[in-house]
Amino acid sequence: MSKSFDKKDVFSWANCEEVNQYLYKEGYFAESISILERDIEQQHTSRLIGVDITEVCCFHAKNKGNYSLFLPIDKVKRPEKKWRAFKDIREFADTLGIDNKFLVGASIKWRYKDKASNQGVSLITNTFISHENEIFITLGDQTYILGRLFTDLEWLDKDGNWRVFGVKE
Repeated sequence: MSKSFDKKDVFSWANCEEVNQYLYKEGYFAESISILERDIEQQHTSRLIGVDITEVCCFHAKNKGNYSLFLPIDKVKRPEKKWRAFKDIREFADTLGIDNKFLVGASIKWRYKDKASNQGVSLITNTFISHENEIFITLGDQTYILGRLFTDLEWLDKDGNWRVFGVKE
């Protein structure tokens, strides 16, 4: 079994009569499983526009030609992206849309994750790196380790959505 799909979900000439439910739907086309895996990684899809059971390359892809394998897009398992804490000040600043590379003077609306009603607006008054390379950020008069912001707090983005202090990997 591949990481992103089950080989039993791949249609070939042997089971092409069963593909009618996927006509005019998006999917992946290839001549081998390894090419199918590469195309999934690169997200190269096309629309299934026809099937010819008299040919080995029986699947007709829109603007791509004929192929011997077809995998419907809904049969591909995409791993859920996971969140992680910011690695450094630059990543923090870029994500929050702060131009000042030291962050000092920027204003952030924040709240505790477990107490949504306990929120505030604070200026970043200080940032520094300890001898152990831990990044500290002071919001108002409270100092946090950058990783603790990820676990304890959320911030309000410009569109009004609460977000974690981190990025998706």
